[in-house]
Amino acid sequence: MTIASRIISSLAAGWTQGTLTTAITNAMVSAGFSSATPYSVSGTNYLAYNFSSGSGANASTVYRIAITTGFAVSHQLFSTLNTGTNSGTNGSGEQFSTAFTSSQLVTFHSLNASPEYRAVLMVQGGVAILLGVFNPTNKADVWSLESWNHAFIFSSFTALVSTSNNPFSNTAYTPKPLGDSNLASPATAFNASTIKGGLDVYTNSNQGCWTQTSGDIAAAPTSGRSRGDTFSVPNGQTTDTYLVCAVTNGGLVLKISS
Repeated sequence: MTIASRIISSLAAGWTQGTLTTAITNAMVSAGFSSATPYSVSGTNYLAYNFSSGSGANASTVYRIAITTGFAVSHQLFSTLNTGTNSGTNGSGEQFSTAFTSSQLVTFHSLNASPEYRAVLMVQGGVAILLGVFNPTNKADVWSLESWNHAFIFSSFTALVSTSNNPFSNTAYTPKPLGDSNLASPATAFNASTIKGGLDVYTNSNQGCWTQTSGDIAAAPTSGRSRGDTFSVPNGQTTDTYLVCAVTNGGLVLKISS
């Protein structure tokens, strides 16, 4: 798989809704997204992006970011979106609404691991959101892109959602082992942490697991770390580097090239 490249940018304190929108736009481009379709409704700025999960009648989705006048950032995934009417089909619902403070700096970690994901980790101290779309590598063949979408966004750092065009009549998923208490701390005997590479994405309809990420998307004990930090783990003759996205038991970490 393609290990994510990372580009770091920041927005100095004293920003506005407009400059925050521009900074997110630039960070998304650095993550490999094509130019956004920007529009505004009732004071909320929107950025819409096309995303492809491969080939098939339902391989394409539309990803939308919202930035409110109160500096809350959220996102949603659709099968299709009419930006003229701000209405879409098979929406995931607005997710991960996170309010930022204009008096503090914001840091953006733009990550491009296409075709599995393009994402931006947006961090301001203890406040963070993971923007972007994930297309897990190890999809079961029965999950056909001719029939359904196969794309996901994080609704929290331990949960995923998809469009409603999926096989399960449920947009919510649990990516295990994110949040698992068995990944609470390093092993004292070894002075090392377990990095559980590959997330099993279970549908919350209790119908099993039909897609899994590559080992470059992982869970690890991160409670003693900070979002945006990196750490390295020996791997044979090489060293793997991970970006900390979530600070918790079984916290989300993403393998990066540097």
